[in-house]
Amino acid sequence: MSLKTIFIIVVTALLTIVLMQNTSDVNVRILLWDVRVSFILLMACIAILCFLIGYLAAYRQKRSVSGPVSPSTPDSGLSEDDKNYIQ
Repeated sequence: MSLKTIFIIVVTALLTIVLMQNTSDVNVRILLWDVRVSFILLMACIAILCFLIGYLAAYRQKRSVSGPVSPSTPDSGLSEDDKNYIQ
C-alpha cells in the first residue's frame, strides 16, 4: 500500500471515531437564525465542505500548470547548454 492510501485510511478512521463520539444536539447561529442541529451532522457537513474545497483547489492548480517546455520553442528561455542537455 502506498503512503497516500494509508494516510487516507487513518484520517477516515479518526474522523469516523470523532463523529460517532459527538452525537448531541447543538445550537448553531447562522446570520439571524438559530438552528438546532445534531453535532454529527454539522461535523460531517464541515468535513465534506473542506474536502470539496481542497479538491477544487488542487484541480484548479493542475489545470493552470502548462505542459513541459520544448527546447525548440524560441521563447523557452533556455540557454544553448540547457537545450543540448535536454536533447
